[in-house]
Amino acid sequence: MKRSKLIKVIASLLIAISALASNPIKANAITKTNQWVQVNGQWQYNDSIGNPIRDNWFYDRDNKNWYYLNSDGIRQTGWMKDKDGKEYYFKADGSLLVNDKINGYKVGADGAKIEENVYNNTSAEWIHDSTGWWYKEGNSYAKGWRYIDENWYYFYSSGYMAHDIKIKDYYLNSSGAWSNDVPESFSKGVSIGMTEDQVLVSNWGRPNEINKTTTKYGTYEQWVYDGYNYLYFENGILTTIQN
Repeated sequence: MKRSKLIKVIASLLIAISALASNPIKANAITKTNQWVQVNGQWQYNDSIGNPIRDNWFYDRDNKNWYYLNSDGIRQTGWMKDKDGKEYYFKADGSLLVNDKINGYKVGADGAKIEENVYNNTSAEWIHDSTGWWYKEGNSYAKGWRYIDENWYYFYSSGYMAHDIKIKDYYLNSSGAWSNDVPESFSKGVSIGMTEDQVLVSNWGRPNEINKTTTKYGTYEQWVYDGYNYLYFENGILTTIQN
């Protein structure tokens, strides 16, 4: 009798297991795919088979924002440095901050932080001479990016302010301030980081004169346009624009 009951129990279990296996839709019904899910108060994004995206970027086509999911699959917030050393800032909702400033730093169109910090020097002043504008900071002068009077400016290594040009895809207008309003005439202009070949096919074209110097550290070139516009290259890469 006991053996008969045991056989019936085992048979019932086998029937239940068989029914579950034959109806996988019900077994997987709780899995959410291609959507944000909240797990223990943290947001994750499940891919097309329901697995959370981990240690990777994700572009949400619905709200047109970039996100980063860390190694635990959790949506990143605050500052993050990637494997290439670039730093990005993610807002409280996890979306990537772009074309803005945060904690005294500017982030570009790709969200990467522009390394130069904001300087708040009350003794600083603008100075103009026959060559152009530069910005005095105590006993030195500004170089690189500076945030001054609610505008971003770029200063060459010589100290002079860049203007009417694009620096790393950022357009600086006639006053030197960074602007999103890029004139159509700059669609084929030059920008820092271009190769010599890229400059040749831009609206700058071929220079009137090329001065070249070769040392054990590399090749340096000065391209002269119309006698007063200059492009400087280091090992074939445009590093400075002077006009």
